[in-house]
Amino acid sequence: MDSLIWPSVVVIIGIAAILILRPAFIRLIDRTSKVGKNGLTFERPQEGGKPEPTPLSFDELMKLPITASILDREKHIKTYLQTLNLKDDGEKIDVLIRSLSFSRLEVEFNNIST
Repeated sequence: MDSLIWPSVVVIIGIAAILILRPAFIRLIDRTSKVGKNGLTFERPQEGGKPEPTPLSFDELMKLPITASILDREKHIKTYLQTLNLKDDGEKIDVLIRSLSFSRLEVEFNNIST
């Protein structure tokens, strides 16, 4: 009877993993374009397939849930902007856009690598 414990644990964990990862498996199967002896080939998700969500207003954006980490990051960014001695709000916006673009690109690369 003890010899059946580990195989049953593995089966239970396997079933749980399949149930948890089911949406990801379905997306992966939907993107499969070719299956052969050399492996699977996947299509890239189409950029135009999903309509863009409507942008949030400033009030809606500021009411989104936040964490202590976000508040700490905001303080860090405000302090950093004060040290740059920018001439006007236009320069501040340009610096923030550059920083946001860099952060978004970093997140996209991180998503691709995982």
